[in-house]
Amino acid sequence: CQIEAMPPFSPSSQTKPQPATALLSTFNEGVAAFQTDTNRVTLHTQFGEATLSITTAPDILSLSVDSQHLVVRTAGDEMQVFKINRGGVELHSHFALEGVAAVAMHQDMLFVAQGNDLHVMDLDGSTRLSIRYDDAPMHLSVAFNCLAVATS
Repeated sequence: CQIEAMPPFSPSSQTKPQPATALLSTFNEGVAAFQTDTNRVTLHTQFGEATLSITTAPDILSLSVDSQHLVVRTAGDEMQVFKINRGGVELHSHFALEGVAAVAMHQDMLFVAQGNDLHVMDLDGSTRLSIRYDDAPMHLSVAFNCLAVATS
C-alpha cells in the first residue's frame, strides 16, 4: 500500500484540484472516504486536517470508515484495515475472506456478511461471534450504536 498526504483544499489557493470521479464513497464520524480509481481511496476529515490518498489492493468492492479506521474489501477476497491517526494512515492488518457479500465497521469491530452468516470480527479478522440467518445478509449499515442487516 502507498500513502501520500495532500494539502487540504483552500478557496484562496491559486490552483484548484481537478475533480475526480468517486466510484464508491462512505462517511462516518467526521471522515469521508472516496474511491477515485480501482485501487485508490482519498480520505477527508471535517476538521480541516490534511487529505490523505491511499493506494490499496486492486479492484475495490466496498469501503467502511470511522474516525479511526478504514476497511477496504477487494475483488481478490482481501480485506485491508487501515489505522487513521493525526500522523497519517498505516496498514493495520490484511486477511483473506471468501464469499463476502457486505462489510460494516463500528469502533474495533467488523461485521461481515458471508453466506447465511453474520460474523462479528476484530480488526485482525478473528471471528468473535457468528449469527446464522434464514436468508443471506446482503447489506450491512452502522449508525451510532445500531447495526442494520438487510437479507435476501
